[in-house]
Amino acid sequence: MQGSIQRIRSEFLYYANVDGMLPVMAKKKKLGRPPLPKDQRHPEIVTFRMSKAERAMITAAAKDAGEKLSEWIRATLIGVAEAVLIEKRRGGESNPSDSGSVAP
Repeated sequence: MQGSIQRIRSEFLYYANVDGMLPVMAKKKKLGRPPLPKDQRHPEIVTFRMSKAERAMITAAAKDAGEKLSEWIRATLIGVAEAVLIEKRRGGESNPSDSGSVAP
């Protein structure tokens, strides 16, 4: 008896929806952050390993700068890379340790 009630109910809902008797439910909005504009996206991912002490030092530096860790790492690496390239164009020898990078 329970099965026949469910069958009748589902048939009613099907035909009521086909005939336009039931309102169509709006699609639920997807959860999460909306996508960033194309000019603000960073699609490339770089993964590397570091010690806990190095992670703590980098995290503290980012926090002191008031930036997210990923933003601080990106800005710092880009700054060092630009300095190395500028020095190289000038004809000087570039030494990454002179740019403030951490020795392994």
